Amino acid sequence: MDSERLDLTAGIVPQPTEKSRIDSQAARLRRVEDYQNDALAKKNALEANLGSINAGMIRIAVWLDDILERTMGSELPSVELLQKISPAIDTQLRVARQIDRFANLELRVDETRKPKHNEDPVAEMCLGEPIVLPPNDQSEDSQI
Repeated sequence: MDSERLDLTAGIVPQPTEKSRIDSQAARLRRVEDYQNDALAKKNALEANLGSINAGMIRIAVWLDDILERTMGSELPSVELLQKISPAIDTQLRVARQIDRFANLELRVDETRKPKHNEDPVAEMCLGEPIVLPPNDQSEDSQI
């Protein structure tokens, strides 16, 4: 029966070679390591640990992606194959959602550190706290 199944990806989706798959995974893992090193270099311990944990989650996602890719490439597409890999796909999606949550949290923290449009960044650097300036359009002197 397996020999009677059609390869639905034949001629449509080029299958990666084992070498290209390994090279791609190695490149991805190097970038995960870059991300983790950048996170660990942060002064704030919470931010450093959050980034480091997220790097670990990304490493798991890369590993799951590799497993799924190899599994899908080893068999012809079928409902049975989909049922077989469905738990791994669900796990990968849960990991991806957690990565997204951590990444968005990191972005929100970064946004809180950026000077707002009405803050004086020079005064903040000197005094260590934001100085809110009055709007430029209507000062007391311009109303005289």
